[in-house]
Amino acid sequence: METTCSSDSLLEAYCCQVETCTQIALECIEDDSQKRPHIVKITNKLNEIETYVHKVIIVICHSIQ
Repeated sequence: METTCSSDSLLEAYCCQVETCTQIALECIEDDSQKRPHIVKITNKLNEIETYVHKVIIVICHSIQ
């Protein structure tokens, strides 16, 4: 995931965050419990997307100054 300084970057990052959470939720309700994600995988995905959003915020804040 690449961060840029466009005005839509933050919206795009939040949309990506929602998409990731939705994907995780759908995987968690899988009928076959063996196909459900492990908590470590869920935590890693959430940490990745949170880090990405944070980086976008930092880039936008620096571009405003």
